[in-house]
Amino acid sequence: MQVFICRQPRTRGYRGMTSMTSEVPHDPIFGAMEAVGDAWSWMILQEAMFHGTTRFNDFQQRLGIARKVLANRLDILTRSELFDRRALKGGGATLEYVLTARGWDFFPCLAVAMRWGERWFGEAAPPVHALHREPQHPFRAVLCCAHCAKPIQAHDVSVVSMHRASSALIGAKRQRTPDLDLLDQSAANPMVSTLRFVGDRWSALVIRECFLGTRRFGEFAEHLGIAPNILTSRLDRLVTLGALVKRPYQTNPIRYEYRLTEMGFDLYAVPLAMLTWGERWLSPGRQGTHLRHNPCGRPLVAILTCETCGEPATGADVAYSTDPAGTVGTGGVTGAQ
Repeated sequence: MQVFICRQPRTRGYRGMTSMTSEVPHDPIFGAMEAVGDAWSWMILQEAMFHGTTRFNDFQQRLGIARKVLANRLDILTRSELFDRRALKGGGATLEYVLTARGWDFFPCLAVAMRWGERWFGEAAPPVHALHREPQHPFRAVLCCAHCAKPIQAHDVSVVSMHRASSALIGAKRQRTPDLDLLDQSAANPMVSTLRFVGDRWSALVIRECFLGTRRFGEFAEHLGIAPNILTSRLDRLVTLGALVKRPYQTNPIRYEYRLTEMGFDLYAVPLAMLTWGERWLSPGRQGTHLRHNPCGRPLVAILTCETCGEPATGADVAYSTDPAGTVGTGGVTGAQ
């Protein structure tokens, strides 16, 4: 059985799958994490995309986020060109944050994250109803292979080539970790459920490493350049949440490895969507990741698809609502470019 990303043979210029030179192409997943930021950035993008929010005070009121934190995340998203910051017409000095084409194209990442939260925590989080096209029908996000149109499963994908950022680069970029428990107080929904697993940088990188075949504590530390206490915290959290299972692989002395559970494997669409977005916007012409979809044998190209009708979907095709009747307001995703 082949798992999403298997280990590659050592070749000249490689240390495992870790790029150590500037000539090697960009790591799209790590790049996407750096460009977008943490859970609060995801929530801000969700507000802008799903509800049409553009003003600072509206973001702050809807999310319950500290003003200093909000200003910082909006600045990150603006510098990364997901938002265009502009003066509001007739609003004097009032600014608004308008999604760019790069920002709108992050929609598949949000859509699959929302869908994962619905699958695993639908009863615990108030549902968010998504409607697709005319005539409107329920939208359920799934990534499909562009060649054979089959839903993409982690076990059906293998690697031809893969590049990832070096541990020196990852470990050198220190960031304050968001309090993920505060998200539950701001807006309980399926997105929040997903971000409890991947909403801070280290947790997301640990999950990414698991899909790269990393299992043992020392390997995580070596690949990520992460402090042992932080790594222990993230691994323990992901085990408690149910994404990983901890199993002994040695008894004297006892040592453990960490493997993805069924829930963890099902998270695959989130890093895959981020990889697709990162290659499109952050490393054009420098594609170094080549995946193969084993069922059809073709290079893997992931397309966001509506599971209900089987048609491709973009932000322009979908509107979201918390109304059980499915009534969609004027500020939904239907404003996408």
